[in-house]
Amino acid sequence: PLPATVAAAVARQRREHGARTPAPAADGLLCDFGAPEPCLLIPDPDGPGRPRLPDALLRDWAVAVGPAVPLARAADSLRWARETLTLAARGVIPDGGLIRSAEHVPALVIARAGELIDDAAATRLAPLSAVPPARRERLAETLLALLEHNFNAADASRRLRVHPQTVRYRLRHLQDLFGDDLRDPRRCLEMELILHARLVNRGAAR
Repeated sequence: PLPATVAAAVARQRREHGARTPAPAADGLLCDFGAPEPCLLIPDPDGPGRPRLPDALLRDWAVAVGPAVPLARAADSLRWARETLTLAARGVIPDGGLIRSAEHVPALVIARAGELIDDAAATRLAPLSAVPPARRERLAETLLALLEHNFNAADASRRLRVHPQTVRYRLRHLQDLFGDDLRDPRRCLEMELILHARLVNRGAAR
């Protein structure tokens, strides 16, 4: 029977494996692991009793799955799955386990809006231009971690793997540089998107 919704997925064998290893069977799925770009079609992915990807597959293969869509829009789900796997291959998003595009919307949006975000960065991140390059990168990384963790220094320090006092020191410096912009939710959202874009671009360069 035809499912009401489907999610398309694409797979890439992990680099640590040399020759391609056979993919384990996944009951209830349509799979093509013989194609140059191995792919799967998951029926009714949000419904009860949905098929489960084998652990062995997720261990040996990076698998990205697009959003659940009506059957007629399966190609849209496949496109998002491809873009998600590309970002994972660049190291922009983690590639452990099943990579769901719906959990990485900001990175996917940023990847499509590169030129616009580059132009906005010149204005929004202008205060950092007065800081020496090495320190500028540390401050930019700290600002992103703080924005992602609602300016909680303890949480940001765990993300950055530095002492919380180091984050608080950098936060005071950022407050001196950006002033009231750090209290404006709209400005903070813009800066978070721009800083995420820098990660995407660095991944692409690598």
